Amino acid sequence: MNNTPESPPRNTTAAGVNGERVGATSDELIRDLEHKVRKVVELKRAKSDKLRFAVAKKREEVEKAKLILHDLIKDSEALGLHYNPGNNQTEEGGANKNSMNGDADDKIVEEPNRLQPIASISRRPVYSKHTKINELEAKLEKRAQASHEVMRSTLVLEHIKKRLLSERIEVTQETNELKIQFADLNHQTQELQKKEICASENVNQIQTRLAQQKEDMAANLRKYKREVEMRQKWAREKAKFEKYYNDQMQTLLDSQGQNRSSQLSIP
Repeated sequence: MNNTPESPPRNTTAAGVNGERVGATSDELIRDLEHKVRKVVELKRAKSDKLRFAVAKKREEVEKAKLILHDLIKDSEALGLHYNPGNNQTEEGGANKNSMNGDADDKIVEEPNRLQPIASISRRPVYSKHTKINELEAKLEKRAQASHEVMRSTLVLEHIKKRLLSERIEVTQETNELKIQFADLNHQTQELQKKEICASENVNQIQTRLAQQKEDMAANLRKYKREVEMRQKWAREKAKFEKYYNDQMQTLLDSQGQNRSSQLSIP
């Protein structure tokens, strides 16, 4: 059905003006103008009738579409889907908006007019015919790739974290062992210091006794040397005395022998 109204001829007035007879009377001009006005009114009336008929037909189509939509909503609810009729955006507008958002970035925008599944019956998403599945698939692949990268990075970081924790545990164990060894060495050092102090005291005592013994030995040596000198002197004096005694005895014996010989020689 062609709803385009028939436009009145624009050149009617001009043609009438050009076609006016130079000698036309005012009644003829009025009748001509009335004829033209009636023609325009008839055209507008015909156009209005056509538009009324088109509106009535469109209303019938809308009522039929409402009935079909009502039946489809009932069928959708029976299938586990529900539709939000309060949203005033059309599917085409939502599809265009999603395409614009898809061009702007890789975010997956939910369609406002899409049938939503009833969670108690089904969770499978339902898409309209205007949904660009390829773009959604590409976005989902990018998201899956990003998720895979994030998962891989997470696994790497978890591995690094576990390794660092194990190294930290090893360092803690080595630190505890070193602390125990340090405590043992400190205890041994304290014991050695105590032994060193005792040994120093013993050394001091021994050195004191040694000095005393040296002094005693020096005194005894001096006494021994003096006694040796005195004995040597006594031995020399004894030897002199014995020589003197022997000489005296020899002299005495010689004198006695001479006296005897003299007595024997006297008759």
